[in-house]
Amino acid sequence: MNYPEHQRRLWTVMALGAAAALFLAAKPANRPQPPRHAAQMRAAKPAAKKKVKTAGEILPGLTVLKNIPASQFMPTMHYFTVALGVKCEFCHVPGNFASDAKPHKRRAMQMIRMVEAIDRDNFHGFPAVSCYTCHRGSNHPDGMPPLPGVAAAPDVHPPHGQTALQIYQRYITAIGGRAAIARIQSLDAAGTFTGMNGKAVPLQVSWKAPAAQSAAFARFTSSGGGVPHWWMQELTGRLKAQRAEFIPALDLTQRFTHLRVRGAAKINGQPAYRVMAFGKGGFEQLYFDVQTGLLRRVVTYQRLPVAMLGQATDYSNYVESNGVKTPRTIQIADPSDRTTFRFTRVTVGK
Repeated sequence: MNYPEHQRRLWTVMALGAAAALFLAAKPANRPQPPRHAAQMRAAKPAAKKKVKTAGEILPGLTVLKNIPASQFMPTMHYFTVALGVKCEFCHVPGNFASDAKPHKRRAMQMIRMVEAIDRDNFHGFPAVSCYTCHRGSNHPDGMPPLPGVAAAPDVHPPHGQTALQIYQRYITAIGGRAAIARIQSLDAAGTFTGMNGKAVPLQVSWKAPAAQSAAFARFTSSGGGVPHWWMQELTGRLKAQRAEFIPALDLTQRFTHLRVRGAAKINGQPAYRVMAFGKGGFEQLYFDVQTGLLRRVVTYQRLPVAMLGQATDYSNYVESNGVKTPRTIQIADPSDRTTFRFTRVTVGK
């Protein structure tokens, strides 16, 4: 086909331009290059992540739950006892927990695989269905729904226009205000903690600024009474998960992006506003005393491989020291354990 002369010339110019561009792109620029030292030649290696040990690495004989973090194994065992309303011996041979001799243990392993499959195939691995979904504290699930009970009392709602943030700010004011807390230079306390065995163990705590301003209770350093080291480690882990503190919830608005009022409930007989805190890290429930504004309870939630496990920390008996109120009694509870801290002295230094 014959094309007009001007069109053939245009195509020729376009082809030459494209060839020139390809040639220049392929040819390195004619400019001096910086020296290539050995250090520059080596590829930067990413920082090695600390490997988390699995339960199977600590207990090689496991056939289920072997891939979960080792730190979650004992909380998961505690959860099973609560979900089924049983003790360890229900499934385990006393003195030989590795044995699979008991039929209940073999059946439990089947049920664990079943629940894992349900959550994996239907809820993207989230523990939406758990042992408690069916068992409800009984070793034999009841297929019969319960008869209707007495209707729950209606929630107590906060005064008109009072927001969750206002309730929280009232609490900060009630314990002394942020200015007084910022001046704290030290915090010393003495008392006891009592576990499920009912034995009170002496406890002393001491902090210096800036740790004293948040006073995370998990930082206690000394105790007595012959408490086993492994138990102290487990307790410390629970305290960290619970964020138990002498001056609790100071960083609430930094950790959570949304606060909502959700009615009220009675905590140890006293009405308290329920505030839900939501953020990327999860959610918490906080209960603030209607009369005093003080924080009475914090409920946190730990995600286990098989369920969401709720834990509650109660704060009571607030006493002022140097313009700052701190609780003298702190009770930490999950469905299988309860620990009580009673302090005879908490001294705030400025």
